[in-house]
Amino acid sequence: MTSISELINNVLIDNLKFKQMFDKLDNNINSLIDSNKDIKEVNNKLLKKINSLELKIDMISIYQQQDKNLQINIKEIKREKLKYDIKIAKKFILMPQIEGEVEFFKYLYLDNINKELYPIKIEKKKLSYWLNNKWNLDDGIYLKNTILKNISSIYFEINNLSNFSEELFINNQKKYMIYEILRVRI
Repeated sequence: MTSISELINNVLIDNLKFKQMFDKLDNNINSLIDSNKDIKEVNNKLLKKINSLELKIDMISIYQQQDKNLQINIKEIKREKLKYDIKIAKKFILMPQIEGEVEFFKYLYLDNINKELYPIKIEKKKLSYWLNNKWNLDDGIYLKNTILKNISSIYFEINNLSNFSEELFINNQKKYMIYEILRVRI
């Protein structure tokens, strides 16, 4: 039979083992709690990054849609009969040749348009123009010929004796005949 002192000693030993196990368990629980805090912190950081990325994706999507909408509204650079105010066109035809064409070009293609909708842009020192719902790299000839042909067509259309005196009519014809010859040679 075991004595009381052995029993007490066994209980103390068991109690000590239990305490050690409890301390280990307590340490493990504290570690888990700390790990859980770390996990929560990492989780919060990840959620913030995900939200930030989702916001960026949404913004990119909005910009792409806006860009798509803008592109649809960009005036194409092509040979066509352009709409114009005859009074304004008459003013440009009477200006010195280059100045008149530049101002008339601005009036026809750039006035009252946001810069984002301009049909011509310069990227990396190269000209591009908007045609067929896409940007096209200019070969140095297309833009010049198309725009100048559109402008000269208007000038020839309005340069008549009902709009100008005989002297101005003849001077305009000479100026724009030479202009047409030079345009073809350039």
